[in-house]
Amino acid sequence: MPSPIFLFVVSLPLLFRLVPMVVPEAYLEPYAWWDAKTLNDGQVGWRNMGWWETTDNFSLAAEALAGKLLDFADARPGGNVLDIAHGAGESLALHLSTQPPPVNLHALTSLASETRQSKDLVASRFPDTTTQIEWFTCSATYRTGRDIDHPLNPMRGFLGEKKRAWSDEGEDDEGDDTEEFEDEDVASAGPLRYDLVYVLDAIYHFKPSVSYFLAQVLPTLQPGTGVLAYTDILPPPKINNVLGHLVLPPLLSVPARNLMSRPKSLDEYKALLERIGYEGVEVQDWSDGVWKGFASNLSRRGGLWRLVAWLVSVAERNGWKFIAVRGRRPADTGAGSLVGE
Repeated sequence: MPSPIFLFVVSLPLLFRLVPMVVPEAYLEPYAWWDAKTLNDGQVGWRNMGWWETTDNFSLAAEALAGKLLDFADARPGGNVLDIAHGAGESLALHLSTQPPPVNLHALTSLASETRQSKDLVASRFPDTTTQIEWFTCSATYRTGRDIDHPLNPMRGFLGEKKRAWSDEGEDDEGDDTEEFEDEDVASAGPLRYDLVYVLDAIYHFKPSVSYFLAQVLPTLQPGTGVLAYTDILPPPKINNVLGHLVLPPLLSVPARNLMSRPKSLDEYKALLERIGYEGVEVQDWSDGVWKGFASNLSRRGGLWRLVAWLVSVAERNGWKFIAVRGRRPADTGAGSLVGE
């Protein structure tokens, strides 16, 4: 008769598949259980892998990566910005610190706790901002028929919903913290077109797949000038099927398609965006400035962080890449094509 340990081990893949079916999605969010200030100095709440070329301090490295991606985007300043997966709000502060700051800043996260933290951060650091800020607590990808007020909904603004903008009076979520525009011309003006859609160290979590999300973003960009800029983790060309389909997705909170159905090289990655409809596509490998410094910082913390550091080092040795990607919407384009879906 097989031992209990053996039965437990062989049943793990099935358990990993069943858990998401019975546990509410909010409880499976890894960032719901990770205080944004854990790795920081207590003053800021960055939560990304960092850019380590000139520092060994986590907060400074994380801020450097955020700034490097913003510079890489090279988007028109003072326009309309959508920041997806903004965490505790530090990247929002980065946008508001630019000169000129955005006219409109849309902030999306899947966690209500992060929306609250970000509102508090913006209110404390930018009490007199003139930027119109709109908050969204929902999935990164627009789900047809479910997220009518989603910023990536191509019909948003045409369906009679009221336009919302955050009022920086310091109210909490239980109060009336939105200003509603009743003017018909404003409310029915259609969806806002973005000069920049910015996604820092998060896109690999997005369901159902990265390519699906990329296609959704394209028609929301300003024709001819709107830019999507993000960082991604590109797996090696070959991953064990059991790991890629059953083990890693629940452990990393990553859809299997974002592990198993990915471009095999940077050139293939660029071609993917071009097939979807982006132009001026640029894909850069930033692995050397991320993996080693991130692993070294975690290792010095000891405990379970040392195990995470070891896993990061193993990923680097096995060909996982940390990349930055930029693409622009052409002057005349329709909706993106759901390549590979």
